[in-house]
Amino acid sequence: ATNAFVCAYDISADACKALELQAATADVGSQRLLITADLGAVQAGGPYDLVVALFGVLSHIEGKENRIDILSSIRSVLSREGLLLLTVPHALRRFPLHASSDGRGSGNSSASSPRTQARRYFPSARPVIYRHHVENEARPFPYYLFSRRELISELSAAGLALVVLESDSILPERRLVRRPTLAPIDDFLCRLLPSWAGYGLRAICRAGP
Repeated sequence: ATNAFVCAYDISADACKALELQAATADVGSQRLLITADLGAVQAGGPYDLVVALFGVLSHIEGKENRIDILSSIRSVLSREGLLLLTVPHALRRFPLHASSDGRGSGNSSASSPRTQARRYFPSARPVIYRHHVENEARPFPYYLFSRRELISELSAAGLALVVLESDSILPERRLVRRPTLAPIDDFLCRLLPSWAGYGLRAICRAGP
């Protein structure tokens, strides 16, 4: 709509500056677009009809209580009929790839407790740590893998009512990025298979009563 107001928020001022440059290049500067690292400005600009948190944004927030606080903040700026669209990585599909990321998969397996061994084969929500080189320095980045149950639990605790829970993709994201021709196949598989088969999970929710 011509009167639509769009707000883009990131905690990184550098990321905001990069988006401002892209917006200027795309000639969208004349539209009602706010790009900011100031959370107060975001809240003042609400309420919003749609909040989008894609590419696992929620999964980079450490601690269940902190994630629920963020989700509660999002709920507070939704309009009466507003929706939240978010995607998170799915533990069930990604567990084998990260079996040793948090140290539980390493060491002498015979010395592990039965519970630890069970978690290796029946994955649930869990944190992993990536290390990326930023400015020639290896920095740890937390990445939380969600089970469907854990995602629903955190959304509910934040006062959000789930409308849709579905697969974000069946094929790994990296493969889809490298081979865009696979997208129609992935779309078909998402419609065909249940959400537990998803490489990622996509949730659509609204503010609860």
